[in-house]
Amino acid sequence: MELIFLAGLVALIYFSYQYFKTKKKLSNPIMLMRSLYSELKTEEEYNKMSIFVLAERMGCLPDQAKFFYFKELEHGEFNYDMLIETEKKFRQQKFNEGHDFKISYQNTPSAILERWTMEYRNNNLQIKRI
Repeated sequence: MELIFLAGLVALIYFSYQYFKTKKKLSNPIMLMRSLYSELKTEEEYNKMSIFVLAERMGCLPDQAKFFYFKELEHGEFNYDMLIETEKKFRQQKFNEGHDFKISYQNTPSAILERWTMEYRNNNLQIKRI
């Protein structure tokens, strides 16, 4: 009887330790993102995961994320200079995210937003030449 009690106590302590270790890891956003990206192998998988992350932030499906982002830019009434500044911000963030998530900076959510912002700017706004 004491053996069963001791085995149960050891199991309880072990599982409690695992629970709190995992909870601490997942409460840290960088560790959570790193764990999401850690199981991926190819550049395409990293890119898809970043689109999933963006879709989660935007509250839409992954295949609609780009459309939602463009719609957000349209409603924000951004001008050419504002979009250039936004691209610069994303350019700086992508290097930080690449380092934090331990992936190529070209596949981070900020890198995707930088590409989408450049695409939107090139398709919808022209430089005002004087």
